[in-house]
Amino acid sequence: MGWSWIATVPDSGPLGPLATTFARRELGEEREPGPAALLALARAVDRFASRPATPTEEAAFLEGAGSFLGLVLLAVVGGRHVERAGVHRLRLGEAGFFDPFASIEAALETEPAKAALVDAVARAEAEARGQGPIARVALAFARALAERRADLTITDRFDQRVYLGETEVDLARAIGATEGESDAAVASAARKLVDMLPGGVASEVGAEEACERLHPRLVGPRFDLAVTTAPIALDLRVAWVLAYEGRARFVTDRDLARWSMSAREVADHAVRNLAAKSDRARLARVDTAHGPWIVARSGDGHDSARLLLPALSEILAPELGSPCVVAVPHRDALFACADEPSLIESLRARAAEDHARAPHGITPRLYRLAASGAIAAIES
Repeated sequence: MGWSWIATVPDSGPLGPLATTFARRELGEEREPGPAALLALARAVDRFASRPATPTEEAAFLEGAGSFLGLVLLAVVGGRHVERAGVHRLRLGEAGFFDPFASIEAALETEPAKAALVDAVARAEAEARGQGPIARVALAFARALAERRADLTITDRFDQRVYLGETEVDLARAIGATEGESDAAVASAARKLVDMLPGGVASEVGAEEACERLHPRLVGPRFDLAVTTAPIALDLRVAWVLAYEGRARFVTDRDLARWSMSAREVADHAVRNLAAKSDRARLARVDTAHGPWIVARSGDGHDSARLLLPALSEILAPELGSPCVVAVPHRDALFACADEPSLIESLRARAAEDHARAPHGITPRLYRLAASGAIAAIES
């Protein structure tokens, strides 16, 4: 039972070995990619859903089944595997993306699973044609950008996000709002997103609204967008964003002039807003081989910026002592450990790894956080 065709699928990344192991364990005799393979997968999902399973077993099944579904789709529909910060997707066509693991989760909740998998395949094929929910909005956004903001260029895409250099645009809200709607509705939603970009016709936010929406955003030495920033420590600066549901835009010098506000005033409003949003922020203790770390796990896009909160050093001190050592390798990460050599070296390795993989990289450098809240870079 070789399932030899899996090894011939190009651009499959780590999905290939996982799919092969899953197929040999769960699917029996080899079937060619297409309806026969999908029917075998559906039967395996139904069998697994009907029996008790531990969380570990469920995670292993999901990983294997999702990888197998991904390989079938790559073989039949075309495309390639893409990954960012441990998140795996299929990129299909010019702007389509598909999550095979979410489709398996849905199939585990559907009886029989075949119906959910048929829907999943149809969705993937639509994404490849440029007619799926993600591809429609992404392509409309690209057209609107070319028409209304020729000064900006899409430099990358991943799932429901597009990147204009260091500027990230989250398309999720527009995708959800326009699924099943007309092309005109999609185009209208895309134009609104473009007009909200810095310098766009809808970006003229007044001072009162700005004070309520300002949040800090840490940026690193590679950040080169023409926005307002202030230095924090070596390789680390703070920019400010106006945060909305599902999107944010950076603050520029032009904004400060229009609001008659100084950078210091903007910073004060931003930190106050972040503090108000941080009541439910998650800071978890993780025991490593070298000792405990504190890891931020809020997942709201503001974890790294919480380094700027005045109360952070007081919160960390009971577990780590003071001063402590912190890392902010990317936008969604904040790590802290005690100021001890073995812990520092282990954290340095983790920060370098996470920074290299992250779509919102800041810096792999470590910093010392004093009891006063002062932040100083630690030389490599």
